[in-house]
Amino acid sequence: MIKPAVQGLLGLLAYFPLRFQYRFADALAFTVGFIPNRFSRQMRQNIGLCFPEQDEAAQKQLYRRALRNMFYVFTELAAVWYWPAEKILSRITTLEICAEFQQTARGKIVLAPHVGSWELLGIWLGQHCDAIILYKRLKDKVLDEYIRQVRGRTGGTPVSTKKHGLRKLLVGLRANSTLMVLPGPTQSGWFGRNVAPAGDVDGDGTGDFLVAAPMDSFPHAEAGRIWTLSGVDGRILRTIDGLASQRRIGWALDGGVDVNQDGFPDLILGDQYEVTGTEGRGRIWVRSTTALDYDRLCYTNPNTTGEPNTIRALALSSTSTLNAGICVPRG
Repeated sequence: MIKPAVQGLLGLLAYFPLRFQYRFADALAFTVGFIPNRFSRQMRQNIGLCFPEQDEAAQKQLYRRALRNMFYVFTELAAVWYWPAEKILSRITTLEICAEFQQTARGKIVLAPHVGSWELLGIWLGQHCDAIILYKRLKDKVLDEYIRQVRGRTGGTPVSTKKHGLRKLLVGLRANSTLMVLPGPTQSGWFGRNVAPAGDVDGDGTGDFLVAAPMDSFPHAEAGRIWTLSGVDGRILRTIDGLASQRRIGWALDGGVDVNQDGFPDLILGDQYEVTGTEGRGRIWVRSTTALDYDRLCYTNPNTTGEPNTIRALALSSTSTLNAGICVPRG
C-alpha cells in the first residue's frame, strides 16, 4: 500500500505549482526531523562523522538543511514525472553545452551524478536527441515498470543494466545515439568505469568491445567483472571474473593489440589489489583471446596497478621480453 500511496501523492502534487511542492517538502522535513526514526539517526551519525570539527548547533543546522533538500528532490518528481516536457524545460534559465557535443554526429556518453533533480537532464536529452538512459532495474516489477514509463514518456529510452539492456546500449551507440549513465555507489559494480576496444574477438569482421565493472561482487566481493561484447549486436561473447575478493579486475583496461604475436588480439587487464586490501599491489594481466582461461595468462611486476593511458605500454614493454622471464605464463 505504501508504494501506490507514494505514486498517488506525486500525481496529486503535480496539480500544484512548484513553490507549493517545496512548501510541502518543508513540512515533511520538519515532521520527519522530530519523529524518531532510523533514517534520521543515520543522517545525524554521518554528519557527526564527516564534520567532527563543527559544534552541535552547526551539525544540527546542516542536518535540517540536508533533510529539506532530500524532500525537495522527492517532491520535484511530481513535476518531472507528470508535467508536460515543454512546461518543465521552460523553467530552465541557464544552459551551457560545449560546441563539440552539439556538432558531432557520433554517439555520445553523458555521465550524470546524483546531484539535484538529475531527472531533468533525461528529459532534455529525450527532447533533443535519440537518448538511451541506463538504469538499475528494481526487484519490484510493478514499481520498476512505473518508473520506466515515467522516465520514458518525454522521449528517452530507459534500458536496464541487464544483458538485453547492454545490447540496446551498444547498438544505440553504433547508431550514433546518446547514452546517459548515472554512476552509482559500489552496489552498481561501477559498470562502465572503463570501456575499451577488444579487436575482432569473434572473427566476424567487426570490432568488439570491453566493458568493465571493477567493483562487481559476483562471484566474490568486489572481485570485478569484464564483459566482451559483440560490436554487431551487443551480445555477450565472454565474461571474465576476478579471482578473489577485492581484486577489482578491470580497474584499468585495454585490448585490440596482439601482445604475444599469435595473430589474435589480446586483452590487457589491470586489477587494483593483487594482495587483498593492499593498495598499490595490483597486477597487469595479458589474456589471449585464443584461450580464454587462466593457463594462458602473463603478468608483470605486481607493484603497479597501471592506468588506462599507460597500461598498454607497460604490458607491451614487459611481454616484449617474454623469454627473459619478465612476463611468464601462469602455471
